[in-house]
Amino acid sequence: MIDTVRAGRLRRFVIRSLAGAIASLLWGAPAMARPEYALKTKLNCTACHVTPWGGGPRNLMGKAYGAHGHAPSKISMYSDLYYGDVRFIDYIPTAPTTGASGASLMEAAITGDVPIIQGERGQEMRAVLTYNDATLSGSQVREAYVRFQMPSDHEADATYVLLGRFYVPFGLLTDEHRTYAQIQTDSRLNDYDVGADLSGNFSHDWHYDLAVVNNLNTGGNFTAQDWSLAGVVNFRWNPAHLPVLLGLSGEYERYSFNPTPYAGAFYAGLSLDGISHGSLKGSVFYEFVGAKNWDSPAVNGGGINPGLGSFFVPASQGAYLNSLSSSTSLGQYVWLRYELSQFWNLIYKMDYLALDASNTGDAYWRHGFGFESFLNSNLILDARFEKAFAGAPGIGGNDVLAVQSDFLVMLRLWI
Repeated sequence: MIDTVRAGRLRRFVIRSLAGAIASLLWGAPAMARPEYALKTKLNCTACHVTPWGGGPRNLMGKAYGAHGHAPSKISMYSDLYYGDVRFIDYIPTAPTTGASGASLMEAAITGDVPIIQGERGQEMRAVLTYNDATLSGSQVREAYVRFQMPSDHEADATYVLLGRFYVPFGLLTDEHRTYAQIQTDSRLNDYDVGADLSGNFSHDWHYDLAVVNNLNTGGNFTAQDWSLAGVVNFRWNPAHLPVLLGLSGEYERYSFNPTPYAGAFYAGLSLDGISHGSLKGSVFYEFVGAKNWDSPAVNGGGINPGLGSFFVPASQGAYLNSLSSSTSLGQYVWLRYELSQFWNLIYKMDYLALDASNTGDAYWRHGFGFESFLNSNLILDARFEKAFAGAPGIGGNDVLAVQSDFLVMLRLWI
């Protein structure tokens, strides 16, 4: 029994020591922007995340990185069998509104991440389950999948197969479900689908994701279609010798009662550290999304979040929204992060969406300026002012989320 206790203490000591070393090496990376971390360190997403294309629950290395230079907490670093994420938001429109405003609990999610079978050469079967219960996002199962890791001599070269419920690997993954380019194709990080995925690396620089899911718009639930099927592909080039990251994504859904929705995305990142040899610290990301037949309310309903119609078009403009059902939409996204210090970053974000590519004068714009602060190893504060514009006549009014200028404050606690 004494040997067992000693072994447990030794294990926890080794884990915490390694975590501290990793955290000290990675303190310059932000704790929420996964693409920025991949761009800066040139590591694969599975170095820090359970999901092969990034985002979601973290492993021990991801927790150490998330401490952002602070001493990692013992409860976080004790094990990678669990992960928790709690987020509070205060949303303050700059003009009176009958819609959303005030403070609320946005997320309260807990993840279990359990290795079921482990074999030689990294072979593994792992079960992942996340449950969320929050005022804004409701009670729901999020990730619920089995991950198979195929045998390989090096973990960085591993191939993964996922079976179950997950968010699809389309476009540039960001934490914010209010990002226009994600609403455009209903592909936010809290939009989950059920199916299978194959992910891996052609080489150290090239990553791929190939997913087949039931559909892209029922949250992994049954569909009223006679049958539906959707495919998603994602390719990412992150060369070790260049300060850039480039990616291409595509998705197509077989739909029997509505026009078939499909979309493509191009995204790119540039490391300021890399091009300035360290004199500037930060990164810039850009994404362009073109989508066809995604404006239809029957296709893009939004799930737990507001759908495209309710987010961008007031109820009084139903005829205008219906006229867009088979249109081609164009979305753009820009994210700039500049590091002031180890614990403070300046942030600029731009959202753009033209619901009809043939009439870009009716497009929506939003510019956001703010900061993020890493208060300690497990607490992050984000604050931003956003100025929104709508070009389409009759879309004005502060009860439409897409035209609300606002102050946004978010406090995030994770374990």
